[in-house]
Amino acid sequence: MLNRLILTAVTLIALNLSCQSNKPISNIDWTKIDQQAMIKAMSSTFNQVAEKLKPSILYVKLSDSDYGPSINAFVFKPEGYLIIPSYYDSKNIERIKVWIDETEYPAVFVDADKENEITVIKVQTDTPLKPVVLGDSRQVTTGQYIINIFALGEEQHFEKLIVPTVVSGRIEAKHDVILTGSGNLENYRYGFSSYRESGGLAVNLNGEVIGIARGSQILAFDRQVKTAEKLIAHSSDQDKPLDLEEKQPWTGFSYDELTEEYAGAWGLPPTGVLVNLVYENSPAGLAGLKREDVIIAVDDQPITKKNKRGFAQFDKLFTPEINHPVKFTIARLSSSNQPSAPETREILFKFDKEPKPKEFTADDIGIQVREITEQEYLDYDLLTRQGVVVTSVIRGSSAATSSSFGERLIGYGDVIQEFYGQPVNNLADFIKVVDRVRTEKPSLILVKLQTNNRLSHIALNLKIGQRTKDKSEKVEKKDND
Repeated sequence: MLNRLILTAVTLIALNLSCQSNKPISNIDWTKIDQQAMIKAMSSTFNQVAEKLKPSILYVKLSDSDYGPSINAFVFKPEGYLIIPSYYDSKNIERIKVWIDETEYPAVFVDADKENEITVIKVQTDTPLKPVVLGDSRQVTTGQYIINIFALGEEQHFEKLIVPTVVSGRIEAKHDVILTGSGNLENYRYGFSSYRESGGLAVNLNGEVIGIARGSQILAFDRQVKTAEKLIAHSSDQDKPLDLEEKQPWTGFSYDELTEEYAGAWGLPPTGVLVNLVYENSPAGLAGLKREDVIIAVDDQPITKKNKRGFAQFDKLFTPEINHPVKFTIARLSSSNQPSAPETREILFKFDKEPKPKEFTADDIGIQVREITEQEYLDYDLLTRQGVVVTSVIRGSSAATSSSFGERLIGYGDVIQEFYGQPVNNLADFIKVVDRVRTEKPSLILVKLQTNNRLSHIALNLKIGQRTKDKSEKVEKKDND
């Protein structure tokens, strides 16, 4: 058994000596310990763990080119489903090749999740594969031995690289980070650039996978595993991949860290997160959540930590899904805005996907616009909710052409408030005035815009767009002749 390995060889020897001598471990005479036996036990442990995992971590290439990405994947399901611990867009994948026992097998793209940094593929083989055994990363403690295993490529004869290390700490976040060896905290603070690279498996001495090894950090992947289950389940029922962006639930609120100073000043609970924005007619707004509420529990699981750690704990507890109810326990101040005992209540949410705003394309003018949602109005600090926001500009059109070289006339994010002398309060107003322009066919149109919270007036020369269109049609006709 693996439990009789390194801990038996080192810790238990030390404990036995401690009991026999009635001394603390720090006072043990380590010269009495057979160091050679200890080293052999350590080597035996690492090799046994690695041997168990070798069939489950595989070398993968996503391109026929020698310079394409060479990555690791681990077996998730015996039917051939593999998880690559990085996100890859299917559009950028030429051909997937997987090596099992130095034999190349084709594989197909199943789906990918950009937020959780995983890609799921499936090896085309009739032979069942050996899936990894998943452990609980929450049980990993400082000082514990971890073994990182990497699958190497053809130049290294498809060997498995074994890198033993020791846990030096952990950082709680949406995805927990376990630091190993001399784990560099700066990498965490500045976004873990190494996370863009595919990593190896991090396993404990029981042979259980507890995360993905990248540099001196281990990324716990509890959420990734759950996401992979959903992607695989959906792929079995549907012909097309699951559009995770379409399935992303709309919560309708934002939150921030609850500082001890703020909580103390207003008599609020010291642990939780502070709601700083709630959108009208959103799931949060309809459920009754309000700005300045403090969320102190999710589905009866209390937030027990303060400040940034409380924020990270909430991120882990709050995993909204469409049509899955979630219960918040909140603390709410009285309406008097004076420090007093806050009211505690429960709010039940049921999330849905965010409704898409209505859009309209005016090809003859060269722009696409949509109605202004409350979220855009608040997020981008717009001066007014009246008008339509520009979402696309056609190159070479009158809207894209300015009298100054390199400058645009109308751009993405501009808000049109007046068009052809008519006020534009909403998308319906804009469609009406565009229909009028198409009927009357003026050469110039005066437009009132809000750009970066500044109001301006511009003149659209519709003949510019027409000349561009006529030229394109002539070229196309000439090519056909």
